[in-house]
Parts: sequence; structure tokens; C-alpha cells
Amino acid sequence: MPKKRNVKIQFQGGQQDGDPQRATLKGALFRQTTGWALTYLDQPDENGVETLNTLFVRDGELQVRRRGSLFFEQIFRRDVWVTGHMETPFGAHAIQAFTTRLDSELSESGGHIEWAYDLRVQDQESGSFRIRLDIQGE
Repeated sequence: MPKKRNVKIQFQGGQQDGDPQRATLKGALFRQTTGWALTYLDQPDENGVETLNTLFVRDGELQVRRRGSLFFEQIFRRDVWVTGHMETPFGAHAIQAFTTRLDSELSESGGHIEWAYDLRVQDQESGSFRIRLDIQGE
């Protein structure tokens, strides 16, 4: 596999009790020594700012970094609370995620990443979320 492969990503996700968001995005998939890395840009937010997302998929773990109007960094491991970090225009916030589902299957031609989690922000329940990315080589 080339060091980097351009991919098309079908995104579906959001709060579990709400309507799912859907988008088709372009990104890049990288094979790493310890797993996979996926990068992609979200569609611009209401202020026209794009968010760069970087996901690191390793055995039993998913690390997500979002950089845009909002900075978000969180590691997801099934059945444990893991502390992360979020910065908004209103300041920094301690966050924690409890992952209830974590499934990924990636290869040189693409695959999928799916995870579900409960999120706490500043020790307050923020909601339950589910995200699925279907990845296909271009």
C-alpha cells in the first residue's frame, strides 16, 4: 500500500436520541506501525470554519483529534471512562467518555470505524453519541 491513500468517507453520526447527521467527505488513510490513521475535513461550520479530524485506530483503542472552531482530543476504550480535553471559544473543559461500542475493520482498500459513547463535560452528562465512518479507496 502507498504511504497515503486518498479515500471517500461516508459519515453518519450524532446524538443517539436525535436525527443522525450524514455527509460524504474526502480524506486520507495511512498505514502505521501500530495501526491506522485517518484524516479528513468536516464541512464548514456556521462560521465557515473547516475542522480537521485525525483518527488513530490501534488495537482496542481509538484516538480522535478535532481542530477547528473547537479543539477536541479524546481516547476511546471500550467499557472504561477515559479523560479527554476540549477547548471552545468559552474556554477549556474537562471531558470524559465511556465507550459502549468500538469496532473497526480497515485494510488498504478501506473499511469502517464505528463507536458509541456517553460523554461528560465538566462532570455533567452531555449525551450519548454514535458515529460510523465507511471508508472507501478512491
